[in-house]
Order: sequence, then C-alpha cells, then structure tokens
Amino acid sequence: MRIVLAMCNGLLAASLLVWPGVMLMAVFLIDAPQSTRMPGTVALGASVMLYPVVVIAAQVLFWTTFRRGGGTPRKLLQATLAGVAAPALVVVLAVVNFA
Repeated sequence: MRIVLAMCNGLLAASLLVWPGVMLMAVFLIDAPQSTRMPGTVALGASVMLYPVVVIAAQVLFWTTFRRGGGTPRKLLQATLAGVAAPALVVVLAVVNFA
C-alpha cells in the first residue's frame, strides 16, 4: 500500500511539469469581455494558478511522513487525497464551467 501511494504521489508531482503550460493557457479565460464577471471562470482561473501550492504542500506532508517510516497507510492516504484535491477541483470546475 505504501509503495502504491508513493507512486501516486510521484505522478502527482510529475503533473507539476505540465502546470506552466496550463497556467499560460488559463490567462485566456479572462480574455473575453465580461468573463471576469462569471464566478465559474474566475474560480477556474484561481484554482489553476494555485494548483502548485496545494500539490507541493501535500507532497511535503506525504514524503516527510513516508520517510519517517512511522506513517500509517491511513495517514499516507490522507496526504495523497489532499494532493489529489487540487486536480479534482480543476477538473470539476472545468466541466461545470464549459458544460
């Protein structure tokens, strides 16, 4: 279980490599007139820009717990789910905003 969670966190950390491109495209969310008055668009833009903050904080929490060796699978799973919250929020806001 610990190894599977470590691999999931590794993939989550690798997603930060894609983030700069997505962030540059997120600038175009507010390109159209009146788009800043739409709360869904603003929320999506903010979640994209704050994405690395949540992911890095969850990674620090996970890996410090993992390396100490005292992390139970439940604590490691909680740290992993905290990191997955950022991509899940971006996907949900994108679906709601563009559906």
